[in-house]
Amino acid sequence: MPTFTRNFFRELFRRLKHGSVLVFDNYQDAPEDSRLHEVLHVAMSEVPQGVTLLVVSRVEPPSVLARLRLCDHVACIDWPKLQLTVEESIGIGTLRLGNALTTSALENLHQRAHGWAAGLVLMLEQSRDGHLAAAPATTDRKLIFDYFAGELLARSTGVLRRNPRKFRHPSRSARTTG
Repeated sequence: MPTFTRNFFRELFRRLKHGSVLVFDNYQDAPEDSRLHEVLHVAMSEVPQGVTLLVVSRVEPPSVLARLRLCDHVACIDWPKLQLTVEESIGIGTLRLGNALTTSALENLHQRAHGWAAGLVLMLEQSRDGHLAAAPATTDRKLIFDYFAGELLARSTGVLRRNPRKFRHPSRSARTTG
């Protein structure tokens, strides 16, 4: 398995253009005993200069990736590093809406989105229509995500609304299961 995996990823990376990004999303869904962890370990050790491999997960990486993390071949970016600051939220709000909202209103939207960029943008879009979104007053990130995902679905095209499983984000094309 390691030899096949190494050869597969060497060839895949050789075919990708400089600046390409390969994304594995929802990595947290791989079972703990999945061979995917070993495959990913080999893939990460083969990534050439000019190509980026992103693994998106809501949990810490498994121990099989510890060596790569310690050798600075893998970097983990956790939620606090991804959250928008109040200043960034105000900047985004001002760029999108000009001076339609006060700084205080933008700070309020930031607090309600908990620093999540997509949530902030959704509330800004509703603000553009003349009313502020009623985001849940909670710190439960899954609940907030589910809320904003529902808001996105409600504003989506008819095809996506009728069958959301048919929707595939561009990053889903690299999805692998364990």
